[in-house]
Amino acid sequence: ALVLLAGIALRVALAFPPYKYRDDGDSVLAGMCAERVLAGKYPLFFSPGRIGALGGYLAALLFAWFGENRAALAAGPVIVGALQLIVWYLFLRELLGSKLALIAVPFAAALSPAAARWMLQPNGYPEIMLLCSTTLWLASRVARGDESHLTVIGLWLSIGLAGWQSLLTLGCSLPALAWLSWRRPGLWRRRRWLLLATGAALLAAFPWIAFHLAVGRGEPQANAVAIRPAPGIPAMVDNLGYVLSHDLRELVASTSVSASWLQTRLLWLVLAVHLAAAVYFFVAAAPAWRGRALLRGPAAPPLAAAWLLCALLVLGVVVLKVISSPGGMRGPTERYLLPIALLVPVMLAVSCARLARAGAWGKAAAWTLAAAVVVFDLAGVALPGTPVRQRCAARAVSDERLLARLRRERIEAIAGSYWLVYPIDWLSHHRILGPAMEPLHDHYNIAAQIPDRGLRWALIAGEPDQLRRWTECARLTGLIETVDPFYSVFRPQPNPPVEPGPAFLQRVTMAYRFTSLPGPPPGSGCSALPPAAAGTSPQGR
Repeated sequence: ALVLLAGIALRVALAFPPYKYRDDGDSVLAGMCAERVLAGKYPLFFSPGRIGALGGYLAALLFAWFGENRAALAAGPVIVGALQLIVWYLFLRELLGSKLALIAVPFAAALSPAAARWMLQPNGYPEIMLLCSTTLWLASRVARGDESHLTVIGLWLSIGLAGWQSLLTLGCSLPALAWLSWRRPGLWRRRRWLLLATGAALLAAFPWIAFHLAVGRGEPQANAVAIRPAPGIPAMVDNLGYVLSHDLRELVASTSVSASWLQTRLLWLVLAVHLAAAVYFFVAAAPAWRGRALLRGPAAPPLAAAWLLCALLVLGVVVLKVISSPGGMRGPTERYLLPIALLVPVMLAVSCARLARAGAWGKAAAWTLAAAVVVFDLAGVALPGTPVRQRCAARAVSDERLLARLRRERIEAIAGSYWLVYPIDWLSHHRILGPAMEPLHDHYNIAAQIPDRGLRWALIAGEPDQLRRWTECARLTGLIETVDPFYSVFRPQPNPPVEPGPAFLQRVTMAYRFTSLPGPPPGSGCSALPPAAAGTSPQGR
């Protein structure tokens, strides 16, 4: 109980006082979704067909109680994270038994830097991890003989809700069902099991089914990449190489959030501990295959059952990423492997317990290595007072400062990258419209809300040079001002421009696309723009 309370306290400290998230554009989607819930629109997804809106409904409840602000938005992931930690422990206890679960739970409570980054932002991943944990916990209960209506219905509701929340959860749900089928093969021959399973799963997944079959025909096409397979075998091989060389390392020992002095000293030791634990668990601790009956039935040895579940889940998550089109993206894609993080404490606990049985030196080594992993994790997360947390807090202050400046100048619309304009749009309660320059990222179609009249505009970017190239390509006259280290602002002259809002937006969007393309200077692309309207000539700049 003390370890669980410490884990919950850590999650609170990682969210409060509230600050600007690293992925703030995605995070404020929960706030925008909550606004639609409070307006009686009841959306099914944050964005069409990809991430379920469960977090938006929780945010709506918090907004109704505490108002629409960053603090209420941050409270949602903390609540979900606390529930997820408790369910995670229940899963570990069900799978490993009480003694091994007690060794494993500190690793779950501490959270690796990558897991902390994705599981404590209001971007859908907290709910994904809660549902994956619930599925594994209830599957473990059924595997050990619990066939009560509450457990069976809860398992299939969790699987259905997980499928609605994200197709990423298939990498967890399908291996869990395969493992359960192996442990309890007779379940599928029971009519009661089939009826409860089918009814509960269809009920929970109904929003996803209804959207794709009736409501959202055509809408998911913009996001079809989420369910598109990889283009071929060479791409899959390349995806697998990236998983092995980048994603798995970032998942267990990330230094991308905060490469502190302590982390750099412990990095290779922690990587070696995780690698050794995985090798021991999957090779040395593999069950002796003395007939398939060893792993079957409620009385199967806990370690053998845990080995099979871990093997299936790791295989399922990795294969899903390798064969899918999103697996071809490069960057912080360790988030697609997050369900594997649920099993890392299992491997570490089994390995530490085995090492501790080697005598006094083994026990000392087990304690030392376990402490190194926990200390590394705590040194890498964005706790209050750390440099990364201070930068995020400064970014939140910068947002408020920019918003106050835009209000004083009576700006009605801003243009810029999705990651910059969406937070300002939400913080202003949509009084300052912020259409994203990347069309596929304009999740709430703010561009369509621009009225057909002259608006007072501002263009924003992180660097003045980027803003200068953009405005020159768009053939705009005006001044570039650096508000602070995070924002540069351009106000066209005259303001409002002669062009109506949609025409001006089209001009700056095309110019943004040309100046953002990699390769040679965008002169030829900019020349394809239509002539500037009267009053927007660069003469006299």
